[in-house]
Amino acid sequence: MSASGRGWTYALVAALGLALAASGKADTAPAAGGGGPATTGAGSNVPPRSVDIHRLDDPPRIDGSLEPIWQQGDSTSGFVQNQPFEKTPPTEQTTVYLLQDDDNLYVAFRCYARRHPPTANYTKDEDYVTVSFDPFGSRTTGYYFTVYGSGMFVEGLTEDDGRVQDASWEGVWYHADRLYPDRMEVEMKIPFKTVRFREGLA
Repeated sequence: MSASGRGWTYALVAALGLALAASGKADTAPAAGGGGPATTGAGSNVPPRSVDIHRLDDPPRIDGSLEPIWQQGDSTSGFVQNQPFEKTPPTEQTTVYLLQDDDNLYVAFRCYARRHPPTANYTKDEDYVTVSFDPFGSRTTGYYFTVYGSGMFVEGLTEDDGRVQDASWEGVWYHADRLYPDRMEVEMKIPFKTVRFREGLA
């Protein structure tokens, strides 16, 4: 899946009910397979899917290596491309896992790259993953968190159905990634208190 030259792993989880997750209730988050925030807007043709976010007492270690604990969580795959060939199947498989505890959301990516090894070179052409959230239920605005193969990262706000990204917003979160000959693995820990959300959103 290409999102910027080599960024074939740009995945999205949208409309997450952070209020329920933070309050200690089991949550189900609609998940959209797509290449960027615009694929989940009002005009999206991507059918909605749901992911059950399982609660755990012993959280995963954020070191970029997916440990067996991630298998306790639900996952989603079968994404479609956004760039360079919109709405077409990707050439590689990406799986995204979700977990939570009382205070944090945990996201993990396993992004296969069997045709071309993952790239980390501190340029816009290196591989990366992005997860975006719509905690307001607007389907047009939200937050995004990006991790690059080199370990660089960026977070910000997405607006106008994903067409505008504002990197001036900064939030507290944790991340790590590792590159292997045939895949890239990324882990994220996003505290619920880092983002604002609409109360009662499910």
